[in-house]
Amino acid sequence: MKNVKLLFVVLAVCLLCACNSRPMDLQKISDSLLDTASDIQPYCPVSFDEVNERHGDLAYRTESLEDLEQRTEVIIKGVLQDDGRELVDFDEWGNKLNGYTLHSLLINEVYKGNLDEGETITLAEEYFLDSFEGKTYLTIYDKNRPCKIGKEYIFFLRPILKDNPDINDAYLPVGMEKGRFPILPKTRSTEADIDSLTNEDVDLGQGDISNYKEIFKEVTEKYLS
Repeated sequence: MKNVKLLFVVLAVCLLCACNSRPMDLQKISDSLLDTASDIQPYCPVSFDEVNERHGDLAYRTESLEDLEQRTEVIIKGVLQDDGRELVDFDEWGNKLNGYTLHSLLINEVYKGNLDEGETITLAEEYFLDSFEGKTYLTIYDKNRPCKIGKEYIFFLRPILKDNPDINDAYLPVGMEKGRFPILPKTRSTEADIDSLTNEDVDLGQGDISNYKEIFKEVTEKYLS
C-alpha cells in the first residue's frame, strides 16, 4: 500500500511540473515569433521590369487635407498583408484594360469610420501587372506605386463603388497617391524631415510631390503627433 501511495505522489508531482512548465515554453515560442516578425523588412509585393504610368481621373484628385478628409469615409492606420490578388478587365482580344490589386489590410488604429482596431479589411490599389515581349510591366495611375508589405501607413479610404461581388466590400484610397502616407519614426517626422523625403521614400513614382509633402506635414501634425 505504501508503494502505491508513493507512486501516486510521484505521478502527481510530475503532472504538476508538466502543467507549470508548458505555458512557459509556449510563451518563449510566442516571444520568439514576435521578435522574428519585428525584424521583417517591408518589401514591394510585386516584381517588374518597367513601369507604365497612366493619368488618373481628375475628379479624384485633391490638393488639401481638408478636401481629402471631406471625401474620406474611413481614416485608419494599418499594415498590408502578403495575400495579394489581381482583379482586371480584359478586352475582346484578352488584353488587360485596367484593374486592381487586392490585399488584406490589418487595422492598427481608427481615426474615422465604423471599423475596429485589429479588424482586417480589403484594400484595393489601382495597379496591375502585364507581360509583353518577355518583360513584366507594372501599370499604375499617376504616381501611385504599390504599398509595401509589412510597412505601416495612414490611409484615407472610401468604399469602392463597383457592382462586383469580388470587390464590393473593398476600400480604395482617396485622392490617388494622397490617399496614404507612410508612418515615419518619431525622430524623423519633423517638417524638415518630410521636405527631405524622396519619391522612393514614400513609395511613389516619378514627378513632383511638393503638394503631397505639404499634406503629409498636416497629416503628421493632426493624426500622428
